Amino acid sequence: MPRSISRVTSGTSHADGKPEAAAIDFSVRDNLEIVFDTFEQPRKVENLSDRGSVALVVV
Repeated sequence: MPRSISRVTSGTSHADGKPEAAAIDFSVRDNLEIVFDTFEQPRKVENLSDRGSVALVVV
């Protein structure tokens, strides 16, 4: 069960190495797993699938 919902900026990199950032809503589960919801087609999904790295900025 999520314990909080907040806004975060996620940073990923595109195939050409250029950085990309997106504001997303997320929640943190009791086991500290971070969960976010998105459409299937955004670049962040492609970037995460292809490279598996992300930086998160929580304010």
